[in-house]
Amino acid sequence: MTRYMHGDKDLSFQTCKTCGTTVSWEQVNPSETKPRMAVNLNLADLDVIKDIPVRLFDGADTWEFYEA
Repeated sequence: MTRYMHGDKDLSFQTCKTCGTTVSWEQVNPSETKPRMAVNLNLADLDVIKDIPVRLFDGADTWEFYEA
């Protein structure tokens, strides 16, 4: 694994050195009230993740969350 940051350097991305897949990201300086991180679930078995609710975010227009 390797870590990298780009842009405003608020996020640290963890990427596989062999295949280049981004596995996860996390905040460099997490807020005490809303720490955030993400895991690439495209790597998980569908049977494991099929019942996880999906919350979508419109980052292009409204900047609002909505349920799938």
